[in-house]
Amino acid sequence: MKIIKLLFIFLLVGNSLLFAEMNFKIMSYNALNFDYSSSTRADYFKQIISEYDPDIIVMQEIIDQAGANILLNAFNEINDEYSAVDFHNGFDTDNMLYYKNNNISLLSQSTVSTALRDIGKYTLSIAENELIIYSCHLKASSGGENEEARLQEILQLRAEIESLPENTEYIIVGDMNFYSSSESAYQNLTNETPIIAEDLCNSVGNWHNSSYYSLVHTQSTRVESFGGGSTGGLDDKFDFMFSSPNFNDGSNIEYVNASFEAFGNDGNHYNQSINDGYNSAVSSEIADALYYASDHLPVCAEFSYNSNSEIVAKLFISEYIEGSSYNKAIEIFNGSGSEINLSAYSLEKDSNGNNSWSSHYDFSGVLADNEVFVLANSGADQAILDVADETNNSVINFNGDDQIRLLKNNVEIDRIGISGDVDFGKNVTYVRRDTVSVPKAGEQDPRSNGEWLSYASDVFQYLGTHTQVDINNPPVITEISHFPENPTMFDSVSIEAIITDSDGTLQTTICKWGLSEDSLENSINMIFSEDKYITEPDIPAQEIGVSVFFRILAIDDDSSETLSEVNYYIVQAEDDYYTINQIQGETDTSPYDDLQVATCGIVTAVFSNGYFLQDGMGAWNGIMIYDTNTPTIGDELYLRGTVDEYYEKTEIKSISQYLVLSVENELPEAVELSTNDAANEMYEGVLVKISDAECIEAYSYNEWGFDDGSGIIRIDDKIYNGIYEIGNLYNIVGIVDYDYGNYKIEPRSISDIEDVSFLQTPMNLEISVDETSINLVWNKVENAESYQIQYSENIDGIWNLAEGTFNEIDDIEKISWSCENPANSKMFYRVIAVK
Repeated sequence: MKIIKLLFIFLLVGNSLLFAEMNFKIMSYNALNFDYSSSTRADYFKQIISEYDPDIIVMQEIIDQAGANILLNAFNEINDEYSAVDFHNGFDTDNMLYYKNNNISLLSQSTVSTALRDIGKYTLSIAENELIIYSCHLKASSGGENEEARLQEILQLRAEIESLPENTEYIIVGDMNFYSSSESAYQNLTNETPIIAEDLCNSVGNWHNSSYYSLVHTQSTRVESFGGGSTGGLDDKFDFMFSSPNFNDGSNIEYVNASFEAFGNDGNHYNQSINDGYNSAVSSEIADALYYASDHLPVCAEFSYNSNSEIVAKLFISEYIEGSSYNKAIEIFNGSGSEINLSAYSLEKDSNGNNSWSSHYDFSGVLADNEVFVLANSGADQAILDVADETNNSVINFNGDDQIRLLKNNVEIDRIGISGDVDFGKNVTYVRRDTVSVPKAGEQDPRSNGEWLSYASDVFQYLGTHTQVDINNPPVITEISHFPENPTMFDSVSIEAIITDSDGTLQTTICKWGLSEDSLENSINMIFSEDKYITEPDIPAQEIGVSVFFRILAIDDDSSETLSEVNYYIVQAEDDYYTINQIQGETDTSPYDDLQVATCGIVTAVFSNGYFLQDGMGAWNGIMIYDTNTPTIGDELYLRGTVDEYYEKTEIKSISQYLVLSVENELPEAVELSTNDAANEMYEGVLVKISDAECIEAYSYNEWGFDDGSGIIRIDDKIYNGIYEIGNLYNIVGIVDYDYGNYKIEPRSISDIEDVSFLQTPMNLEISVDETSINLVWNKVENAESYQIQYSENIDGIWNLAEGTFNEIDDIEKISWSCENPANSKMFYRVIAVK
């Protein structure tokens, strides 16, 4: 019997397994420092586990034995089926594994040591399949030092995996703390020879703080700060599941395609709490449980297994015929090396690509090695019937937009076709290339996935055998490369390949590319130059962190064609490129002081000698730029300059490169802080907001002291000189600056300053307009010494002081004001009472 070792390289996530008709689920979950005092959160975890019903739950950040026991007891309140491994009290936080004991048993457990936290190793038996789970929690935080620490941990993991027997199947899960797929540790897993992992979530790129990846973000579940953990809403993908290469080979443990999910993430909560408003993925109760249980979402996937180890399963669909009238047939091929009992296999058809799979056929008998089984429609041409083993008129009654799939023990192992009522296979014969040796589950478009040769309608001559079928000598594509090898955002990229054609009939070579593996919508011709084919023109430059996917299509003049595998590259940052957070270094003095750096960000404010730049919400993500360029608020900039600790304030000066990447971008949301917390190094250069702060003192140089009861922060006039009244309460938005030994907030316009002293007094503003004037009337406000009238072209835009005349009015309870009517313009007006 073949022993399969399924490796769950557990990296701070939870893992869960469900048995349902030989399928099981895995959940990986970071429990957020769960210990003896965390019992109030256990019920939230119980709700989540009950909803997803996992059989294996792998958790990180378990602090002590008492915490592990609390969770075990909570899970067994759902159904008394869970057992647990022994708690290992290592350095820092630890791992735990819970499993349903009805079909799973623990064979052994041990640890793999790293510099920070141990990797837990658990060997399980699942229906006679051996499964090894590695549970890891990699080093957190951004920055080069932390990325190097994660790489060293992955290298320890790689050494463990490379010691395993050949063909061992494994899964790697956990809180990897990767910010981007370009990170060296991620690349070591998925791109370093020999490749040891494939990401089950095929969404690769720069996940950090990007709404493009909102559906796969797993941290943080909450915007607010409570109970420890991260805040800021969902804007990072830290939790992963990887499989070993070529995991789905038709035998033993199989991944159910497209089943990976960040549980509870509906893609509509970017930078929001998971329970903020409606969540289309889970009920409001489960969304609340995810919010209160942890600052991570669990990641989940579904797998299947074979209980009959006698069946090796190298069976796949080798030919598809959809011709005129009833000329329809499916051929399956046994390339396993030994005969196969077909009783475990079946064939299904959906209708019009709707994934209903309403038609079913069960195979029977034994298929010898290197032989085919042909299933045909009974009304087919005699040439088809002469080689048919059986006839069937339900499954074998397709018309070009019906998918066909091969199943083993009711689990899909191979398919031809795509969903959506698309004529992928109308009036055509498809023959599987002789290079294909294993089945491939999930949607497969035979027109473009590179595994099928296409022939005209009613071509039957290849049916009944499956050997060398490339009779037209299609082109051969080798040595595909791209230059430069590590492109930056300034580089267009040349794709090169050697393409040979033995019959000399090569006609067309095309590079198809796009920003998604499933959407290569762009085409570039390739020309012959110096013994190779190169793109003309190149793929244009892309933004940092973008993954560019490409493949090459070569076509003969006899219409035989070759389509290469999909390749990709990731646009790299330049050697001196750093995020603003990295430049700030989360310390008082930048680690790049007096060094040249490049960075990107959104302009949040502009003043006479420069501007402020921010590349995300929150602490350490803002910086002042001392520069003569004059951007506009909302511009996205790429710039290069020298970091300078100017009288203890981190800034960038001597700008040598300045590019406007885009305009009118949404600004990072202002961080709401107390006046005391705003006076802090970490918010230097960051857009913040203080609320209900009293103006308590006027200083020299147009500076004012404000206090909400927590401590004093100064409001300055570097950008805008506001008007304040001592004793009044204000809400103020602005940039935190540091000058002359004091932290200060710099409002940008009058719209950043809101006097809330009189918000509870109804003023009953009335407005009337005639051809020459605009007239306002409102109720007097008790204790008001004066009034400001402000106007704006946009109610959410910048408010300006209006010039006009206060008028006499007979009613002693009302005030009247008027101004000239600005013809052909739309204006909003408001009245502010000044104490």
